[in-house]
Amino acid sequence: MFNKLISAFSIGFCVLAMAIAQPSNEQNDKLIFSELKHNFGKIEESALGSTTKFYFINNTNHPALLTSVNASCGCTTPKYSSDTIWPGNQGFIEVTYHSKGRIGTFDKSIAVFYRTSSPHTETLFITGEVITEIPITMANNGFIQNYGHVLIEQTMYAKDVLFDNANDTFFIRFFNKSNYDINVKYKEELPDFIQLSSTNFTIDPQSNYVLKAIVHGSKVRTYGFEKFNLPFITNHPINQYLGTELRWVRKQYFAQMSKRKLKKQPHFVLSRNTLDYGKINDGAVKMDTLEIKNTGKKDLKIHLFSPQCACIIIPQYPTLVLAKSSIKVPIHYNPGGKFGNQTQTIYMVSNDPLKPEYEITIKAQLPGKPNAQQCADCVK
Repeated sequence: MFNKLISAFSIGFCVLAMAIAQPSNEQNDKLIFSELKHNFGKIEESALGSTTKFYFINNTNHPALLTSVNASCGCTTPKYSSDTIWPGNQGFIEVTYHSKGRIGTFDKSIAVFYRTSSPHTETLFITGEVITEIPITMANNGFIQNYGHVLIEQTMYAKDVLFDNANDTFFIRFFNKSNYDINVKYKEELPDFIQLSSTNFTIDPQSNYVLKAIVHGSKVRTYGFEKFNLPFITNHPINQYLGTELRWVRKQYFAQMSKRKLKKQPHFVLSRNTLDYGKINDGAVKMDTLEIKNTGKKDLKIHLFSPQCACIIIPQYPTLVLAKSSIKVPIHYNPGGKFGNQTQTIYMVSNDPLKPEYEITIKAQLPGKPNAQQCADCVK
């Protein structure tokens, strides 16, 4: 397997070398490294350390020899190819970072001295963060010992109103009821309308941490009730996954207006406030039309026209009604296995300051649910 990796690495370097334009004589006399910086990311404290390899290829016309490889710290141990690397061949520099007793971030350098037709130097870097290792051991009774636990104060945080010109701030409190430092990391990609004060933080033993979550009302794309889940992952051996939910109701903000200014705003009038489809047999679909008229002097923007039941089908959702004009919206009703008298609604949000949120009633009379005897008769 190792030989296959080396072969693949060699092929890749050959292709890279062929793709590079003709370099200067000085550049053509230097080794080409696969990378100059390696990030270990988060690694647990360990006496064994963490190891990576920097590969290089001799793309010169001269044999190469590594004369010295020196690390900037005794915590870093390099090993390297000691034989002559002939033109077209490759070598490596293996670097081990010893993390035992070195909690926190690190940034170390390794100076590489080598010779081709003339002496050269190259500097490699390793970075990362060492976190405390929490060993999982068994108690005398055969069960995993008690590590304490990590939790979020609430499984749901809610705000009554989020105006579209303002922000809501949620304060999410984490508790670390263990004897270890606990690292917490947000594990998904955040939408642009949510901002966290931190996506990666550490909670001290027997302590708590308050995370601030800001929901930007101007960036949320929907009106009415909305929710969003925040999943987190920790290094606790038992409570590895945490989560909470943010909830809000987004509304439009309207500044106070005089009667004169109010008359210049958009105002809608519906042909009917209730659509009654009457009797519908199961399996049949009825269609009706709702007219929305804008009597105001500005265009009516319909932000939301949402049926509260899947049985209400709107082929084309209305979004704009020009000033002093109207549109007709076809609305279909499909019983879809429902029984008895039905009453549903369509939730409408617009920029009409007098009726920014409005509910349109939908009614239908469907057949009663057949009893067991009727169903048996149907099967015969």
